[in-house]
Amino acid sequence: MSAESIHSTLTRLPWLDELVDYLKTHEDDLWSWFSTETDREKQAEAVRLDLLRTTYRIDRESQTQLYETADAVAATLGVDAPLTIYQAQQSPDLNATLKFVPGEIHVVLHGPLLETLDNGELKALLGHELSHYLLWTEWDSEILIAHEIILGMLNDPRGDEVHLETYRRLQLFTEVFCDRGGLLACGDLATAVRVEVKMQTGLKEVDAASYLQQAEEAASKNGDGTPGTFVTEGFSHPEAFLRVRAIQLWNSTASTENSDSVENSKNASIVEQTIRRMIEGPLSLEQIDLPGQRHLTAVTREVISEILEPAWMKSELAMSHARLFFPDIERARATPPADDAEPPFNIRTIIADSEKTLALYFSSILLDFVTADRDIQEAALAWATQKADAWGIAECFAEFATKELKLRKKQFQQIRTDAESLIKQAEASHTTT
Repeated sequence: MSAESIHSTLTRLPWLDELVDYLKTHEDDLWSWFSTETDREKQAEAVRLDLLRTTYRIDRESQTQLYETADAVAATLGVDAPLTIYQAQQSPDLNATLKFVPGEIHVVLHGPLLETLDNGELKALLGHELSHYLLWTEWDSEILIAHEIILGMLNDPRGDEVHLETYRRLQLFTEVFCDRGGLLACGDLATAVRVEVKMQTGLKEVDAASYLQQAEEAASKNGDGTPGTFVTEGFSHPEAFLRVRAIQLWNSTASTENSDSVENSKNASIVEQTIRRMIEGPLSLEQIDLPGQRHLTAVTREVISEILEPAWMKSELAMSHARLFFPDIERARATPPADDAEPPFNIRTIIADSEKTLALYFSSILLDFVTADRDIQEAALAWATQKADAWGIAECFAEFATKELKLRKKQFQQIRTDAESLIKQAEASHTTT
């Protein structure tokens, strides 16, 4: 596969695109500053000095075959920069790292890698590390800039859990991307699998086919062993079986032969969604990143717009409450959607695919608008029960509303039964005023 084909295949993952777009849109001042003000040369000197002090630099003359392999991988991935390989001192565990310097490639080997990996496996390993360089230098270095911004947010006293989770997922998706580069560099799924297992276990012989089956089985179960999609618990690297499953899935759609076909595009989209699910898990209020927060904000706006669809629900008090969420809420849904128009979000599907905190969150928003205006509270509660039914959170809302409004179950059930008539009365009252 040519370097041009590699670049068309090794594309940026959707989550990375979303992060960059979020930062450019919502943190444009930071984006501008980090794009221009970072002292790259000072950082580069620090990296070079650290390498001199903590590694053994492998010369090209002493390891010609190693460098021929590395140069071939660089050519395959389309990476054009001087390349130097080092052996870490006092580091017995198998590992490899890229020490980033713009315009220079510095790869550090840890442990007895050269005795453990064959030439094809070494290509996969080097392909992974060079893909780190590729990710930080291609696309106008946007991922590098994003990485530095998120680190800056974490170091700021105002940084919180959403920034930590964003940083965690940035590292995890980076590894997924680089694993793909390793696969493309060696050109063989079994070889890429063997490298992953050898790096984790130290074994010199690995049955790739057997581990592929193991990985598929492990990734198809939740943490409690029930059927489902496993969600990584890793901070910087996904679990080995998950990484293997991710490259196996991606490999099934990475061929460029049918890249223009509708079917291949559909399959590729399903694969990306599956991999995202393994990294992100279901949408949750308790574990959310910046792109997820942005998505949830947009969904919340749609939820409130749906709550305010009836004209009688747009009382002054209700709209004042809505403006606490979105000051420009009047511009939302200025024209009701046509009966056959698709809403921007399918709220029912989003809630069904999310963690249970989302059902509680939307139940609380519904109740907010039930209690916002006492003059329409009974009709608003009737309307809220219908929305809760439509969104698949009827049971959750019923439990939440009866507790907060101090209603007996029988009272609440009566309002559900009379919902249509209560809503019609509210519509009639609004029309005559």
